[in-house]
Amino acid sequence: MTSLRHIPRRALMAVALGVSIFASLPAQAEILDACDPRIASLGRTDRTDPVRIRFNWPASGIAFSANGEVDVRLESSDPGFRIAVFIDGKREKDIECPHPAGSVRIPIPAGGGMHAVGLRLANENHHRPAKAGVLGVETVGGAAFGEAPVFPARRILFVGDSYTVGYGALAKAPPRPSAGLSDKMALDDCVLAYPGAVAQALDAGYAVVARSGYGVRGTITDGSGRESLRNHLREAVFGGEAPVNPADWRPDVVVVRLGANDFSASKKSDPPTPEQFATAWDELIGRLREDYPGARIELLVIAKGAREPWHALVKESAARLGCGFIETTVPQGELGLDWHLTLDGHTRVCKALLAAAKDQSWF
Repeated sequence: MTSLRHIPRRALMAVALGVSIFASLPAQAEILDACDPRIASLGRTDRTDPVRIRFNWPASGIAFSANGEVDVRLESSDPGFRIAVFIDGKREKDIECPHPAGSVRIPIPAGGGMHAVGLRLANENHHRPAKAGVLGVETVGGAAFGEAPVFPARRILFVGDSYTVGYGALAKAPPRPSAGLSDKMALDDCVLAYPGAVAQALDAGYAVVARSGYGVRGTITDGSGRESLRNHLREAVFGGEAPVNPADWRPDVVVVRLGANDFSASKKSDPPTPEQFATAWDELIGRLREDYPGARIELLVIAKGAREPWHALVKESAARLGCGFIETTVPQGELGLDWHLTLDGHTRVCKALLAAAKDQSWF
């Protein structure tokens, strides 16, 4: 064996230097492009573009698995989107979605195997039909990606309006008018609203198709019937051109809360007649049954302190169309921003839906 004494000193220095160089080289990053199947969709997303995943429905987003820190490349058409970050099912933090684009580092615990990471929209962007997007995910410091997370077999689709969105959910009672756009966006919480709470309690996957100000026949300002949630029921993103493929995600249960905006006092036109309201329900439920045959459909009424005349019309439509009917009353003390549900109000609605799920054996 050659002794180290017989190896030239210059050679020893070269070896030592070479070792130190290789030891200091950063680990090669692993990249998931938007089209990579290891990135799963949460709720409805538009994946027709190979370089980005678009989403804007409440609580929609992406999920993936990693065993260390990652940088997520995000974009948004308008500022103000807030994204909730989940690691292994626990909400760890909220981040602002970069506008127009940028990277955000997600601190994921190293070691202990793969962790399921989820990013869900936590607020509704009230500027217009704004869209957020994911361009890809890149590992940091030698971390690696795993296969896409496995989701619960049970599935619930929630269809609705601002109550379903979680509009103003972080506001406190008593009821008060909003102080503008930033006030609304800061106090929304799509994830803490009743859809997410119900899904978590039932160990179910969920998607939300809801928009503030929309009704079953019209909107909060327009009762002509030209624009309503029916127009957007089959969109992968609200206001987008790409249709959703119903076969990609089939719910077992559909819960629909609509009607309040059809009879809003803010309308510039008359509210619908009972016949027009019933026809709108016929069309909406018909589309849901066409897309999701076999799914159980429940119509939900949330009364703010007292019943209103249109509640009976929803109940009549439920009976006529063979849907379930759930009604719950939220007291004034559980209403906040623009007379919308506080977290206590969402908890009350969640309990009513869980009681119905048990009594009616949803699963």
